[in-house]
Amino acid sequence: MNGLVRLEWEKQRGRSPQNELERLESETLALQEENKFLLRLQEAGRLPMLDYLTLKALNKKRIEHLLKQNGATQKPAAPQEPI
Repeated sequence: MNGLVRLEWEKQRGRSPQNELERLESETLALQEENKFLLRLQEAGRLPMLDYLTLKALNKKRIEHLLKQNGATQKPAAPQEPI
């Protein structure tokens, strides 16, 4: 029952699981494009050497920040009914 209440609450806020998936896929694509851009700058000699682990760590921190910023890591509070 709690899961149904949560799904309804998320629908009312426009946060269906499909919308969240699409948003995360979009952000992933943006991060991939950002990586390509950084690698092109590195190849052109405009950035110091960036190794794979550095890029991976930067992306992980960025993804965590985006998730926290958008509240994806926090469960929504259950709606309170008046007493």
